[in-house]
Amino acid sequence: MSAIKRLLRPVVYRAEAITDRVRGVRREPAEVFGKIHDAGSWRGVSVSGTGSDPSATTPVLAALPELLATLGVRTLLDAPCGDGAWMAQLDYPLARYIGIDVVPAVIAEATAAHGGPAREYRVGDLIRDPLPQADLVLCRDCLVHLPFAEGLEALANVRRSGSTWLLATTFPDQTANVDIRMGRWRPLNLCLPPYALPAPERLLDEQFTADPRYRDKSLGLWRL
Repeated sequence: MSAIKRLLRPVVYRAEAITDRVRGVRREPAEVFGKIHDAGSWRGVSVSGTGSDPSATTPVLAALPELLATLGVRTLLDAPCGDGAWMAQLDYPLARYIGIDVVPAVIAEATAAHGGPAREYRVGDLIRDPLPQADLVLCRDCLVHLPFAEGLEALANVRRSGSTWLLATTFPDQTANVDIRMGRWRPLNLCLPPYALPAPERLLDEQFTADPRYRDKSLGLWRL
């Protein structure tokens, strides 16, 4: 992508989001992300995109066990879980893992490859469907694909689950958040409006090196 296109991308995405709001268009997550999955638009080793590839998840998998042990996490809700491949490699003794994703084909693939007595996969919409209670909700690489309105709904829905902790993708060095049409991508600093979360209790650095603009990519920990 050229430098000019990169500079114009936030403007284009913001214009798309404004157009949807003016027209009263509400895009359905199952349709949007189902089409992305079917088309293989998120190129990578994983059907869930490059963010789930081994090169991106190895640092996270190395850091998670210590964090989960410190918090005493026994039940974990992975929302969205995608194909479940990278989290299936987590070296930590969870009593129960529940992965949800809005795309039925993805859940079928995850169940066939990684399902078991303590590892369950469900079709579910993080934005609207009731969520199971867990010690920790992992919401990695999700809100970055949602418009502000749906992102705020998703966070409210997570809080309603009665879960204890949220571990979510955030870019702490970003100085502004841009609205998008569902399915697009941009970095989000969850401590800035419209999310305006307090400073996270922990920041897990993902050691992201694929693009120098996003080296601050992290997982932030908040008590729900």
